[in-house]
Order: sequence, then C-alpha cells, then structure tokens
Amino acid sequence: MLSVTPRVWQVLGSPPYAEVTMGLRERKKLATRHRLVDVALERFAENGYDVTTVEEIANDAEVSVTTFFRYFRSKEEVLFIDAEWTVPDFCAALEARPTHEPDLEAIHQVLRMFRVREVHGDERQRRLRQHRVVADTPVLRGRAHLVAQRWQREVAAVLAKRPGTFPDNRNVRLTAAIAFTIVSFADDEWCAHEGAVNWLTILDEAFDSHAALTPSGLDP
Repeated sequence: MLSVTPRVWQVLGSPPYAEVTMGLRERKKLATRHRLVDVALERFAENGYDVTTVEEIANDAEVSVTTFFRYFRSKEEVLFIDAEWTVPDFCAALEARPTHEPDLEAIHQVLRMFRVREVHGDERQRRLRQHRVVADTPVLRGRAHLVAQRWQREVAAVLAKRPGTFPDNRNVRLTAAIAFTIVSFADDEWCAHEGAVNWLTILDEAFDSHAALTPSGLDP
C-alpha cells in the first residue's frame, strides 16, 4: 500500500481509520478546513465565483479572515490546493512502481492507490460542487489547465527516468497526456452521474478501452 501523508489521505478519500489515527488538534483543523471549503463552494454555486469574497466565506464559516488565510492563500486555492499538494506524492509513488510495468499501466495503478475507496456523503457532494464551479467559471478553467500541465510535466519527468527511456522521448509526454485525459474523462462521467457510479470502475474501463485500441507491443 502506498505510504502517503495524512494530508493526502484527507484529500483523496482516506481509508476509514485515517481520521481515527489523527490527533484532536489535527481533526479540529481538518473540520475547519472542510467547513471553509463547504461554505466557499456554496457561495460560489449560489452567487458566482467572481463576486464571492474571502470576507464572505470567512463570515459564513464563522472564522476570521486571518484564519481563512492560514488554510488557503486565496479563494482560488479552495478549489485547487488539493491537486497541488498531491503531485509530489503521486510522482514518488509512480517512481516506486516496478520497472517492468508499462508506463501507462504504472500510472493507472498509482491512480488506484490514491483512490482506495469511493467517496460518499459530504465528500461526494463537495467534489460534485467543486467540479461544477470549475466547469462554469472561465478563470477557473484556465487555472485547471495550468494544474493539468504541471501534473503532466512532472509525471513525464518521472517516466523519463525509467530504464530504457531517453529523457527527450516525446512518448513520455504523450503517455502523461493520455493518462490525464483518461482521468478527466472519469471525473466528467462520475459527475454526470451525480457520483452514483464508482469512479474506479469508470477509470478501469477507460484504461482498458484505451489498451484495446492500442496496437500490441506499444506503450503510448
């Protein structure tokens, strides 16, 4: 099992024991963070991202603006800080995959490790709202594109270090781009079904479909 920080488990769907093993102070901080995210997403959905202020979010969450900035550098980070946090952990896990494993399958398996269980309840609603707000807001779609570019760039850099791969091989960049497209497809499908289908099932089927379309012996 991938050993990741408690921070990443909190973000990506922690196993049931994760919060139990956290101390009281950490649980309180996580609760405050979740409250800020929930309030922000509600404001964004009702009033629009552009007109919502940090002051309004803090007031609705019954915390000070200073407290808000202890958790997020901006209201934009409410939507993207999780993705930024997980990139180093994801790349470390990818680097640890068996060297004989095809690149795309290595990425697939790391994605499965990072999403060890399906999300339900408040977390599911949180992710659905987040997806909708980003999709409906041009400036956030631009930020999402930059996040995707960083993810692809750093994943490609890890793939380039694998045995038998030349650092300037365009194939690793293509593989990272394909993987991100599959993840994006899984997210869109999951949200289109209001979270009623298993995200991992969608992901696995998408990877399997791509493998079926790829000529034997090729690892895009």
